This record gives sequence, C-alpha cells and structure tokens, in this order.
Amino acid sequence: MFRVKLIGFAVAGAFMLQPALAAEIQHDKIDLLNQNFRTLYAIARQDAAVRAEPILIVRRESLTLLQSGKSTIEKYFPPESDTLKVVDHIGLALFTILVHDSAHLDKDRLDRLRSLRKSIEDAREQIEANPFSPATLERQKKMIDMNLAFVDSVIQDKGCSSKALHSFVRSIEPFTDDNIKESVELELGSLYKAMDQIRSLLTPEEWQSMHVVIFGSHMARAQQMHFQYFQRLLDQTEEGDRIVFCEGSSEDKDAVNLLGTHRLDAEIGEAYFGDAWRMHKDLLSAAASQYLDGHPVK
Repeated sequence: MFRVKLIGFAVAGAFMLQPALAAEIQHDKIDLLNQNFRTLYAIARQDAAVRAEPILIVRRESLTLLQSGKSTIEKYFPPESDTLKVVDHIGLALFTILVHDSAHLDKDRLDRLRSLRKSIEDAREQIEANPFSPATLERQKKMIDMNLAFVDSVIQDKGCSSKALHSFVRSIEPFTDDNIKESVELELGSLYKAMDQIRSLLTPEEWQSMHVVIFGSHMARAQQMHFQYFQRLLDQTEEGDRIVFCEGSSEDKDAVNLLGTHRLDAEIGEAYFGDAWRMHKDLLSAAASQYLDGHPVK
C-alpha cells in the first residue's frame, strides 16, 4: 500500500510539473523565433551596409575607404598636434591632483606631483625638438615653465588653496587655447589634403553616395571636429544619415555594422511609420511619453 501511495504521489507530481515544463518548452520556441529574427536582421543589416558603399571610416590618424571589397588607407594625422595636446595636458594633470582638498596634501599626492614634475622635465627636450614656428615653440617653453613653477610652489608649501589653483589655471588658459586652435589647424589642414586623395579614387556618382563613419569618444561627440567637417562637406544637417558617429570601438566591422543598422532602420521607419528617422530613437519613446503623461510620476 505504501509503495502504491508513493507511485501515486510520483504520478501526481509528474502531472503537476507538466504545465511548468510545457511553459518552458513553449518559451524555448519563443526564444527560437526571436533568434530567427535577429539572424535575419543581421543578414539584412549587412546587405544594407553593402548598398551604402563606398564607406569612409574616419579615425583620428587615418581614413579607410571601403569600396567594392577593397580597403584603402590614407594616413593624415600630424604628430605636432599631439605634442601641443600633451603640453596642454600638463596643466590638466596638475588640476586633477589638486582639484579636491588641496590645502594640506598627504604623502601620496605629493609623490604624484613629484612624479609629474619629473616626467615634464624628462619630456621637455623632445617637446622642444618639434618643428614648431618660433612663436609656437616659445609658447610651449612658457607653458612648461609656468607649470613647473606652480608644481614647485605647491610641493614646497605641501598644498595650495582652491583660489590659487583656479588662478593658476586661468593664467595658462590663453596659452592652452592657442594650442587648441593650432592643433585644429594642423589636423583639419591635413584632413583637407587627405580627402582630396580619397575623392580622386571615387567617381562623381560614388562621391555623391559615400557614407562616413566617425570613430570617437562619448564626451567628444557633441560638435566633434571631424563630424563638423563632414557635415559641411556632405551638406548634412544631423548625424544618422550619411554620417554616423561610432562610440566605444575602433574596428572596421563595428563601423560597417553600425552603418548597416542606420540604413536598415531608416528603411523600416519609412515603411512602418512614414518617417525614416523613427527608428533612430527608442521605438518605445512615444508610447512611454503617453503613459507617463497619464500616470504622473510621484
């Protein structure tokens, strides 16, 4: 009798589990259907990217043209521009050490200041060996001297006031700004010449259909230098059509995939909603706004 009861419980348990098992199996089918969609979307995205060729991938130091299965690289970055930025970064490095509670520095931050001072001195000769104009070279020397003098005063006093730090930063700001302007002039001047080379590789029809993907960081995205250049070159009012900005990667395949996503989503948006830009924002955004309007957040 006892065994019969156990068997009965086992059978009953099996029947009790059946709905859960059935739901799990059903869920697997749903996952499989969604995976099927993702696979088909990836194929269509790749096709959309191919139709977008020629594709120009823009990095800080080079341009890569993808055209008919071929890749052409045009380097353009002037090394002097990096040196100007490095000199600008000296003052910024000082600021990061001293920006909080700098009146009385502990040993750790004093050691960081001494280490920074040594690296400035070590790099000085190489910085001043760049083929700068006399005025630009003199500006770099002045900035280095100002930074070293401030470091020495902070180390000697084992701290500085917030007012002194901000006064110092303001004193080097005009020199920093001049370096920024000259760096932009060097980089964009080189980009102009590199784009002349790229244009010579394209037919007029290819030039009119070329798409651009710009690699960059999140913080630099707004009004990024290269984006401004291509925006004017291709007569584009915003990012997402012929110009796409790619964050957090530097791989060609990621640039191509992102461009393919933009092109395919534009086609989906036009077909479904009559708006090519509809998929360039969260598809749930309009419904979310309506819900939140009707259900105020407390």
